[in-house]
Amino acid sequence: MESVRLTPAALLRSLATGLDIGLLIEEHPHLSRSEVKKLLIEAADRLEALPPSPPVKTKEGAKAGEMIARIDGASRGNPGPAGAGVLLEKDGKRLAAESLFLGRATNNVAEYEALLAALRLAARQPGGPHRLTIFSDSELLVRQINGEYRVRDSNLARYHREATRRMKLFPRVAVHHVPREKNVEADRLANEALDRAERNP
Repeated sequence: MESVRLTPAALLRSLATGLDIGLLIEEHPHLSRSEVKKLLIEAADRLEALPPSPPVKTKEGAKAGEMIARIDGASRGNPGPAGAGVLLEKDGKRLAAESLFLGRATNNVAEYEALLAALRLAARQPGGPHRLTIFSDSELLVRQINGEYRVRDSNLARYHREATRRMKLFPRVAVHHVPREKNVEADRLANEALDRAERNP
């Protein structure tokens, strides 16, 4: 049998037609059965007349309740020692962070490693699968993931396939480009991994 979504207005109408309102009238003897029914239907009409509430969004465009991942990859030498940083948030609260040393890699590989790390980290969070919005300052990665650029490099193509596969495990993943100055924390985490590696070779 097909299920029908019960709205607040529909609930009020159902109560108006099927509710035993004897107890209500006992508490409010000045009301008649017809007046109670009229009030319920009036409330339902007012609810239905209200415009739908727009989804609440954060200042960067992610809906409330969605996870946000801020990612960055860094390579000193390109190729050279590389690191990846991931910051995971939800409704403005920090959930988790990762600072990963990747060994020797190019900057583009480091950016993809950061994306994969974000997808793994988000998948491990309780209550999932979650909707996920990812912010990166790598225009190449964002445009490739969003299908605007072809992936010509065979090594990056392997990362691209893996990222696409992992993204399908979520109900929704959106990937957006942000300026570097708005990605400071992820950049700090990526460089923190490089600094650790330099201190402990």
